[in-house]
Amino acid sequence: MSADYQVGPLTAANVARAYAIIEHLFPSVSLTEWQAATDTDHKRRNWLIVTDRAEVVRGVCYVFVTGKASHLQMEVPVFASFSLFDERGIARSLFDQTKDMAKSLNCQRIHFWPAGTKGWSVVSNPGFSPPPSAGLVYDLRSVADGDNSTDAAKT
Repeated sequence: MSADYQVGPLTAANVARAYAIIEHLFPSVSLTEWQAATDTDHKRRNWLIVTDRAEVVRGVCYVFVTGKASHLQMEVPVFASFSLFDERGIARSLFDQTKDMAKSLNCQRIHFWPAGTKGWSVVSNPGFSPPPSAGLVYDLRSVADGDNSTDAAKT
């Protein structure tokens, strides 16, 4: 991870800053709706953000876990990075943090949903509809600890 970025959970102090990205991903969601969706630690626990030295939010990721205890999978319906100069570095930082979080929750795979228009219900009610079968699946079981592989299977 680059020393130029901080990656971690969404905090109350960064909710308004993160809205700059959220409004591009979900144009119909107002700042008030976003604040209501992130007004407690519990509601923010599934959001990761990347900030730069100036504390500008450069990336956001929303995750949740599905499956049975023996076959847990981290779902990633929202994964976005924004930068004129280092979008790849920001995405890499966000990916590494997502991977670490999935490992800590004993997930076997990470499923990155396909890009495209997603309804706000993906965030406001993630268990309402099943995850799409398409996307990229990163199998954590095929990667040794300390390996930086980014191999994924497209489904």
